[in-house]
Amino acid sequence: MSPTMGLALETNREDELLESQYQKGVRHLCDNGLARVPSKYILPLSDRPNSQSGDQNPSNPNLKLPVIDFAELQGCNRSQVIKCLAKACEEYGFFQLTNHGIESNVILEMIDVSRRFFELPFEERSKYMSADMFTPVRYGTSFNQNKDGVFCWRDFLKLSCHPLSDVLPFWPSSPVALRQAAIDYSKQTKFLYLRLMEAILESIGLVEKPAKNKKDESDALKGFEDGSQLIVVNCYPKCPEPDLTLGMPPHSDYGFLTLLLQDEVKGLQIQHQGRWVTVEPMPNSFVVNVGDHLEIFTNGRYKSVLHRVLVNSLKSRISIASLHSLPFNSTVRPSPKLIDEASPRRYKDTDFASFLEYVSSLGLALETSREDELLESQYQKGVRHLCDNGLARVPSKYILPVSDRPNSQSGDQNPSSPNLKLPVIDFAELQGCNRSQVIKCLAKACEEYGFFQLTNHGIESNVILEMIDASRRFFELPFEERSKYMSADMFKPVRCGTSFNQNKDGVFCWRDFLKLSCDPLSDVLPFWPSSPVALRQAAIDYSKQTKFLYLRLMEAILESIGLVDESDALKGFEDGSQLIVVNCYPKCPEPDLTLGMPPHSDYGLLTLLLQDEVKGLQIHHQGSWVTVEPMPNSFVVNVGDHLEIFTNGRYKSVLHRVLVNSSKSRISIASLHSLPFNSTVRPSPKLIDEANPRRYKDTDFASFLEYISSCEPKSKNFLESRKLA
Repeated sequence: MSPTMGLALETNREDELLESQYQKGVRHLCDNGLARVPSKYILPLSDRPNSQSGDQNPSNPNLKLPVIDFAELQGCNRSQVIKCLAKACEEYGFFQLTNHGIESNVILEMIDVSRRFFELPFEERSKYMSADMFTPVRYGTSFNQNKDGVFCWRDFLKLSCHPLSDVLPFWPSSPVALRQAAIDYSKQTKFLYLRLMEAILESIGLVEKPAKNKKDESDALKGFEDGSQLIVVNCYPKCPEPDLTLGMPPHSDYGFLTLLLQDEVKGLQIQHQGRWVTVEPMPNSFVVNVGDHLEIFTNGRYKSVLHRVLVNSLKSRISIASLHSLPFNSTVRPSPKLIDEASPRRYKDTDFASFLEYVSSLGLALETSREDELLESQYQKGVRHLCDNGLARVPSKYILPVSDRPNSQSGDQNPSSPNLKLPVIDFAELQGCNRSQVIKCLAKACEEYGFFQLTNHGIESNVILEMIDASRRFFELPFEERSKYMSADMFKPVRCGTSFNQNKDGVFCWRDFLKLSCDPLSDVLPFWPSSPVALRQAAIDYSKQTKFLYLRLMEAILESIGLVDESDALKGFEDGSQLIVVNCYPKCPEPDLTLGMPPHSDYGLLTLLLQDEVKGLQIHHQGSWVTVEPMPNSFVVNVGDHLEIFTNGRYKSVLHRVLVNSSKSRISIASLHSLPFNSTVRPSPKLIDEANPRRYKDTDFASFLEYISSCEPKSKNFLESRKLA
C-alpha cells in the first residue's frame, strides 16, 4: 500500500489560507468565531497544561509567593527585607512586590489602553507587524511566529523604551492615550527596577548600605541606568479548549529583572519544586522574577525559573511585562567578586545577540511536535492498547493537519453526498454463459472506478465468519501476547503493528494491523500466531480460497484486455505473492480529527477486501471522497499499482482511505496479490504501440519498500513515482 504525500502525515502543515489567518493572531481568529482550537495551537499531549508528565497536580493549592514590601525596603527595616529578598531570589526566583509607589492611575491607564489596543481592527494593529526583533515597536502572535511549529494562544505588542526620545515616534498612535500611558508607565517601572537592583546588589554584597564610597555604588548602577527596557503587552483571548494549548510555553526571561503587571484574571504558573503552581493575582502589586542575566551575574546564586501561562474559556487576560537588562550590546558575565575557589565560575559570557540566535533557531522549543519517550512508547503499542487504557480525546500524535482531516473542504469531501454504489460483478455469472457480458462490465469497472463489488464469489460463509471472528479475537488478546509479533522487518512472515509505518510516520493512523505472509504457505505457517487457537486454520482456509478467487479474476482480466493466451502470465500469478492484512480500527473519541488509513493506493495486482458490517472505506471518485456501503457476503475488489502498470494505464489504481467512528470498532481483511516479490513488473508489450506508448518504468517490491521507508516528504503516491515523463 503506497502512501500519498508520505501518508500526508509526515508534515505538520496547514494550507496557505489557514496559515495566513494564524499569522494574523489569536484575537483575529476569535473575532471571526471559533468553537474549537485549530490544530496549529494544539500541543503534544505531554506539553498540555494538565499533562501528568508536566508534574501538574490540579488539586495543588495556588502558590503564595514571598511578598516584598517596597516601602519597608526603603525604610528602617531595610536589612530584614534585604534578607527576605535574597531568600526569595534563591528559593523561588519570583516574589510579589507591594507598596511599590507607582501611582494607581498610571497602572489603570496602562491596562486600559493595552486592552483597547487589542480591540482595534486588525488592519490598524497589523501596521506594527514585523519580523525584525530590533524594531522599536512590534505587534505579533505566538512567540516567534515565523518559526514556531505550534503556536501559543497569545498576541503581543512590544515597545522598546530606550532611549525613549528615539523610539517614541514609532510607537502606536492609536489608541490616542497609549503613548502617554506607556511613557509614564515605562519611567516609573524603570525607577522601581533601579531601586530593586540596588537592593539586589546589596543582598549579594556588591554594594554596602549606606555606601562607604558613592563612586563604587554609582559605577555598579551605571550599566543598569543606561540599560535596555522592553515593555511587552500580552493579550490572551478566551480559548474554547484551554486544556489543549498554552498562552506561553515554559520559558525563562532573558534579562535581569522582569516586573509583571497582571489584571484580575489568573494564568501565570511557575515551576516550583518540580510542579506547576498558579500565581494568584494580588491587587495593586507586581510579580517580579529573576531573569537569565541575573542568574549569570550572580553565578547561579539567584535562580531564573521556568514559568508559563494558562488560558481559560471564560475571560480574556491582559498582562504587561517590563523586562530590564544591560544595554543590548553589553556582555553579561558572572561578577568576578562572586567567583572563588569555593564558587568557581559556572556560566559563559553572553549577550543579546546570542539570545536572538537561540530563540530564532528553536522557536521557543515549539518547532518540534515531539512527545516524551514514555508517551511515544505507548503509541508504538497501538491504538487498541491506548483505548484499553481509557481515552476521552484523540492524542496529538494522531491529529491530522486541518486540510487532511476527513471533512476538510480541501479534501473535496461533501458530507451530503450519497454513498457510492460500486459496479457489481457476479462471480457465478462470470463463470457461466453470460461471461462475455460480465467481462465487459469488469473492464468498465476497472477503467472508470478501479473498484467493484464481487458477489456470489463461492467462498464458504463459515470460512468468512471464522476469519472475521478469529481476527477480532486476536486484537482482544492482551498486548503482551500481540507484541510477540511486533517487528520493523517488512519481510517477516508475520507482523503486528500500528499506523502505516510506525517507525517513520509523523502523525499516526488510527489503526492496528496483523500481516500474514501466505507464500509459500508451508514455510510461513509455523510463524503465524498460535493464539487464538482457531486463527491459523481460519487463515489457511481463507488464504487458499481467496487465492483461487484471485486467479479466476485475473483470468477474466487478461481476457478483458485481449491477452487470452497468456499461460506464462498466469503461471506468474499462480506462483505470486499473497499477503493477508487484518486491520483493526477501534472506536475513536474524535473521529473528525484523524483517519484509520490515509489516502493511498495498493501496490499489487488485485486486493480482495472483506469488511464487517461497519462502514469506513472511502474511494476518491470524480474528485470527491465517497463512502462504500458494506454489502453482505461480498468482497470489495480493487485494482493495484502493479495492474495499472501491467495494463499500461488502462485499468486504474485508485486512491482510497478509511474513516473511523465513535460508535463501533471495525475489522477489515485485505488479501493483496501480485507477482513473486523478486519479480519485475512492467507494461505488457502487447499493450504498447504507437498510439499507446509505454507510460511506466519497470518496478519491483524492493522499489516499493525503498519508497515507503523513505522519511522524505512525498507529494505523490508510489505509482506516480513510476510514471515516465
